Amino acid sequence: MKRTAVVLMLLASLSIGIKAAVRGDVKVLEATDTIRYRINDFTKNYLLYYLFPQKIYLKDRLAEDLRQLDESFRVISVTTEDAKTKSLLAYFAYEKTQLNELLEKRPEKRDLADLILMSETFSEGADTIARRHAYKFSENEKMFMQTRSMRQGMEKILKYYIAETVLTDDPQLPKKLDKSIKRFDEKLGVFNRSIYRDGKVLKARERIDVSWRLAEKYLKKKERKTPLPLVLNVGGEHIESSLNVLGIYYSKTQ
Repeated sequence: MKRTAVVLMLLASLSIGIKAAVRGDVKVLEATDTIRYRINDFTKNYLLYYLFPQKIYLKDRLAEDLRQLDESFRVISVTTEDAKTKSLLAYFAYEKTQLNELLEKRPEKRDLADLILMSETFSEGADTIARRHAYKFSENEKMFMQTRSMRQGMEKILKYYIAETVLTDDPQLPKKLDKSIKRFDEKLGVFNRSIYRDGKVLKARERIDVSWRLAEKYLKKKERKTPLPLVLNVGGEHIESSLNVLGIYYSKTQ
């Protein structure tokens, strides 16, 4: 066989390997995104469940968050060969047993601070895994990931907002909330500066902007003295729904 043909075959095999690696990385990155979202959603919902134990539907949402965490762990486990990632998964699995235990008893205030810390640890671990499976994004992929990041950001805002009403002796919560609000606002600015011709996407962006501006008024420090956790939670869900529309648009144009 001629040398040129051998080289071409080698390059083709490398290309297949690279494509397979990228596909695996995509799966892992999607799973880490789900981990961040679901752990923050679980924490937020658990705080709401503590405040409103009569809202039984919240327990179903908590159970779904845990189910989605398990599925994300499974996807990463069967996709990656990275030793550090597998080590983090073992840690996640151990920590999740504590989340299961929380769901089996009535919410208690003494568990809330630990739960918030755990949610931040999970997010940090997911960030580490994501960095170990990162690849160069296209512009549309960057925007798609931005919509996912904003969904997580909304959950963090709601988590800190509700936690601030319960754990009034924690001086870090207001700071974390203000920082999360600022980050969300900065990311929204990127979409507001983008040009869209798709009517559905334009409406979604407008809904996000209007809903966020309304929510932002109640998130200001002086307004947080009279918290509205359920109202803000519903508003956050509307924003996340519209962010999904933007995310679908960018996923289709990749």
